[in-house]
Amino acid sequence: MRKLNVLARDVVFALQGRSPGTVHYLDLETGDVIPVFGFNRERVLAEIRARPERYLRLAPRTSRRDYEVMARFVETVDEDGLRERLRASISGENAFSRFRAELESCPSERARWERYRAEAVTADLKAKLGEAGFELGLRF
Repeated sequence: MRKLNVLARDVVFALQGRSPGTVHYLDLETGDVIPVFGFNRERVLAEIRARPERYLRLAPRTSRRDYEVMARFVETVDEDGLRERLRASISGENAFSRFRAELESCPSERARWERYRAEAVTADLKAKLGEAGFELGLRF
């Protein structure tokens, strides 16, 4: 199995689809996440068409799945007060931004969240790459 090291923030950003009009590909040789948008579209797509076996399109996840990851994380928080504040933050409108703001009060939990989210968001990608003979490693 070939190890493919990918920068966690890049692959999470791509899989969360936060950049409308941009498609992302994973370079299976370098581990780079390549955004395809306006000014670079033709050049990058030409390279992908020339060597399609080298690239994997990263399909964005739904916000519902991302919310579910957030809700599961809340239940892993040991500190009662923070867990309750996080539960309250994810109900109603603007749940994602309220959740992030609440985590700012606890840097160690924010760091744990970043790792937890990266592992959860990339789980399907890890399985898909595993079937193709790759092991996905996340660099933080």
